[in-house]
Amino acid sequence: MNPSEKDRQRFQLAARRVRRRREAMGVSAAELAGRAGVPAGRVEALEAGKPGALRMDELFDLCAALDIRPRELFEP
Repeated sequence: MNPSEKDRQRFQLAARRVRRRREAMGVSAAELAGRAGVPAGRVEALEAGKPGALRMDELFDLCAALDIRPRELFEP
């Protein structure tokens, strides 16, 4: 597997984990975005699996709103 494919798979895993965690919290993407101070469209794009949906600082803010560490999104 080449590095770009591995990165794509990790990104897809992170996107699924964000969605599952958000749904487990019982909040909408828009509500999560508001809690994280991130535009709702970016959270929706992340959950849709679009690479580059969030900047690094936004990802950290999103993780804080989800009450998880960023590495939890990417660990196998």
